[in-house]
Amino acid sequence: MHSKTRLLLILNLCYFYILLWLSVNLELAVAQNLSTVTGSSGLAKAIDNEGDLIYVGAGSQLFILDAEDVLDEQAERPIWQAALTVPGSIDQIAIHKVTSNKIFAYLSLGANGFGIADVSQPNAPKYVST
Repeated sequence: MHSKTRLLLILNLCYFYILLWLSVNLELAVAQNLSTVTGSSGLAKAIDNEGDLIYVGAGSQLFILDAEDVLDEQAERPIWQAALTVPGSIDQIAIHKVTSNKIFAYLSLGANGFGIADVSQPNAPKYVST
């Protein structure tokens, strides 16, 4: 194996492990500090992101947090944008950006099946389907 190829492989592996570490630590930080940011003491079971927005599922609540300035030394925590109550406990979240101004959150709701929330406006999400 050429030294350049080996170096690229090592860099790619390092990049992968850094992303994995950031993902795990971000999920743990959001789960542990959910009550600080949202006022909810529920355990975060689901998390996803789109850009600077973080979507957290805790019980039947979908919380939207803005983490744009979270790495700024003066920012204390992600900024709460909104909460949406859904008809079931959120087990998983998948965010899908359909167009530049249309974003949907696909929610696994345990025994209540599947739900869709329009999160295009982070400060005013809407539950659109079960």
